[in-house]
Amino acid sequence: MAAKLAEKCIGVDISPEACRLATLNAALNGASDIVEIKNGNLFEPVEGITFDAIYCNPPFLPVPDEVRFPTSGSGGPDGLDIVRRIWKEADRFLRKNGVGTMWFQALGNDIAPFWLGEFQAIARQNEWSVRILVSSRMPLSFQAQVVAETASTVNSRDAADLCLLWQKLYRDLQATFLYDCLLWFQKADEFNLEVHNLLSTWTQHDIPTVIETDVNSRSAANGRSWLARKLLAYSDGHQSVHDILQKLIERDPERLGRSAEKLLSLSLTELEYLERNRYIKHVIRH
Repeated sequence: MAAKLAEKCIGVDISPEACRLATLNAALNGASDIVEIKNGNLFEPVEGITFDAIYCNPPFLPVPDEVRFPTSGSGGPDGLDIVRRIWKEADRFLRKNGVGTMWFQALGNDIAPFWLGEFQAIARQNEWSVRILVSSRMPLSFQAQVVAETASTVNSRDAADLCLLWQKLYRDLQATFLYDCLLWFQKADEFNLEVHNLLSTWTQHDIPTVIETDVNSRSAANGRSWLARKLLAYSDGHQSVHDILQKLIERDPERLGRSAEKLLSLSLTELEYLERNRYIKHVIRH
């Protein structure tokens, strides 16, 4: 995508195989004269070059020290080993008014991602203008199971044992969620920070109530997903989200009982959509 707007585009990857594939991809898209792929570690292959824009999607998954994990995903014990290096080195590779863009996931607690304070100190020192978008989050109780399944393919231990290592790591870090984050920073003359939080305002204690509307509108909402249909059916103004989900689990314990955290996360997302489109409203239970 960057090649469509740039006179010259340089891509860097530590994996020789990834570099070969990126070179082939550039050729297949008729961009070989614009795109140059370099094999190396982060900024090392472009030392001495400055850029108008830097785009990156670095490895960010938290991985216990004793676990082997693919290089493309491992971000060290707190997930920020590579992310942190980019933050600290990017300024000298950006031209005046140059922009850095990074998408990554990061650990946090029930309130916010952990990295915000650390990054703010770096941005203030470099006099960056910053915009941060926090779009969603995943409960770590579910994420640990998923990442352990992946790790079991390159480790001698089974997924259940590996999951225990991830759960211990998250407890030690006092982390409860993995946040989706989009970071935009510009080399400016003055520090400025904007944080946009798109997370759902719903909690499991809130009470959804259907807004009376026409049949066609209800049909459109019903077509969104099976979960949206169930939430609409049970949103009578008397039951909390937790109560509704307990009923769903009781009706289908084999399918839903083992993924209660994921079910809650998906339900809060669906409720946000239904409220935004005025199919339901909610009462906050204090």
